[in-house]
Amino acid sequence: MPRIFLLLTTLLCLTSCFSYTHLVKKGYDSTTARECGECHIDSYREWEDSAHANSFVNPAFREVTDEYRITACLSCHIPETVFTDGEVKKRDYLREEGVTCVSCHLVDNKLAGPVKGLLAPHPILEGDQRFTKSDICAKCHTQEFEDWEKLDIPDKKTCQECHMPSVFRKVIQDEPWQKIKRARDLKKHTFTADSPQVLKDSVVLGVTTTGMGLDFLKGTVMIENKKAGHSLPSGRFGYRKVELTVTALDADGGELALAATPFFVEMKEAIPAGGQKIVPFAFENLSGRPAALKARLVFHKRADGSRMIPLSEVTVNY
Repeated sequence: MPRIFLLLTTLLCLTSCFSYTHLVKKGYDSTTARECGECHIDSYREWEDSAHANSFVNPAFREVTDEYRITACLSCHIPETVFTDGEVKKRDYLREEGVTCVSCHLVDNKLAGPVKGLLAPHPILEGDQRFTKSDICAKCHTQEFEDWEKLDIPDKKTCQECHMPSVFRKVIQDEPWQKIKRARDLKKHTFTADSPQVLKDSVVLGVTTTGMGLDFLKGTVMIENKKAGHSLPSGRFGYRKVELTVTALDADGGELALAATPFFVEMKEAIPAGGQKIVPFAFENLSGRPAALKARLVFHKRADGSRMIPLSEVTVNY
C-alpha cells in the first residue's frame, strides 16, 4: 500500500509540475502522431501501417490527384477534424500524416475517447460515446455510411466493430503512466477488416453446377453480400476492386482452368450491401475430368496485386 501511495503521489506531482497543454494545440502547433506514440505505443504502431496514416502519401492517391493538383479529395485525406457541423476542411500542416491522431481525437482543446481512465498527463474528454458509433466515420466514408444506414439485418455491426478489432490492453504503454492504468477492452487502430472473425459469414459464395462431362464444366457462382455493411467494393472513387476466381481442379488438385471476374467501383459493378450477384462460368476442352471446383472472392487493396484480402472461399467436390 505505501508503494502504491508513493507512486500515485509522484504521478500527481508530475501532472502538476509539468504542462502537457501543448498536446492539445491546434493548427501549425498541433502535436504529431509520433508524439502521441511516445505513450500510446501500440495504437501508434497500428495506425502507422494503416490506410489512414498513408492516405495522403500513398502512390495511388498522388497519381489520381496529379500530385495533389486536383484538390477535391484533400479534405478527407488530410482532414483538420471530423467534428464539424459542416464539410470537413483540409489542413495545411502535418499533411504527410494523412488522417492523423488529432483529426479524430482533438475535441474542444481536449483529447477525446470513449473510455475513462484514472489520470492523464494532458486535458481529456472521457467517455465520449461518439467514438463507438458509425456516425463518426460518415464525414468522409459517406457512401459506406449510406449503405450501412439502409441495410436492415439483425445484429448489424458498427464500423468500429468490423474495422477496429477488439483488443484487451492498457490505453498507454509508456512509463510511468501505464502503472496506474488497468487493461480494458479497447479497439485496435488498424482500420481494416481482414480478421477471420470479422469476415466469417459476411460474404457467402454458393456454387451451382449445371453441366459436367469428361472435358467440360459449367455453372454459376452466387456472391451474397450478407453482413459487410456496405457494397463490395465500397466507396465512390479511386482504385477499388473485388475479384472472383473460379478454378476447375483435377483429382490431384491440379488446375485445369481458371476464370477471373473483376468488380470495379468505377464501372458500377459493386455488389450491393445485402444484395447478390450471379456469375456464370463455362470451361470446355479440359485436359482431364474435373474433380472439384474452387470459387474465391478477394479484395485488392492495390492495383499491383501486392495486398489482397480474401473475403470468402468455397470448394465443391464432384
